[in-house]
Amino acid sequence: MAVADALIDDGFDALILDRPEEAALCFDRALAVEPDNANALAGNGFAMFDLGRYWDAARCFDRALAVEPKNADALACKADALSRLAKYKAAVRYYDRALAVE
Repeated sequence: MAVADALIDDGFDALILDRPEEAALCFDRALAVEPDNANALAGNGFAMFDLGRYWDAARCFDRALAVEPKNADALACKADALSRLAKYKAAVRYYDRALAVE
């Protein structure tokens, strides 16, 4: 587990440094170790979003939400991705779900 956590940390560090390609590689490596790690799945979504790959981002967030349905960040970012894809009604539903998470 420690290996996946370190890779996830590296991925989020790369996102902060505006290096989404590097981040995606880190998250992919973490998923090779732990395929159902919600943080790695969501992190991959953030990287895809930053790369402008909104459909891919939405799919990553779907996978993260399948593991952790009340992940407010994944819900909100899925809404952001849907909004960029002009799927406004669906985006509003995901924003509402994100706001409902306690």
